[in-house]
Amino acid sequence: MKRHVNVSYTEDEMREANMTCRIQVGGSRPIIPRIIASMAKPADAILDFGAGRYGAQADGLRGLGFNVIAHDFGANVVPGLHDPDALERTYDVVYASNVLNVQTSVAMLRKTLTVAASLLNDGGRFIANYPDKPRKAGLSNDAMREELQRRFGSVVELSRADRLGYAYQVFVCANPSED
Repeated sequence: MKRHVNVSYTEDEMREANMTCRIQVGGSRPIIPRIIASMAKPADAILDFGAGRYGAQADGLRGLGFNVIAHDFGANVVPGLHDPDALERTYDVVYASNVLNVQTSVAMLRKTLTVAASLLNDGGRFIANYPDKPRKAGLSNDAMREELQRRFGSVVELSRADRLGYAYQVFVCANPSED
């Protein structure tokens, strides 16, 4: 299914978010790809929303046989790696690894969540982590959960901590099926 999603971020928003790009998020075993691998089917259409300049997590999931499209914006876009038409389709799973925490304002976060929700097929899932550092929009876990709840039918929150002691939440959100 094709759809047009009108997204407009300012140059400052894109530059600030792009500055957080890392080659591999979460060390050698980032949590989001492990959750995707345990929940998704290889035939599912999956979008890495905010894949970063290197698309390492998307590549890793592709190596496991998953159908993953990489998307990013601004200076992070690499031709041949990021699909310029990614926001014109819908997906069974959309994931955002270290994306929600780098939104520069609540307004930018709301735009991002609205776009992510619009990209899901009926019954689709949005999976995102929310590390405690940095949190550029300054929202607490509870406030983030409320923002997610406004856009998705179901939100399940998983608490995690990495080897360095940084806390983060992982949210698994379900888009309700239309009957």
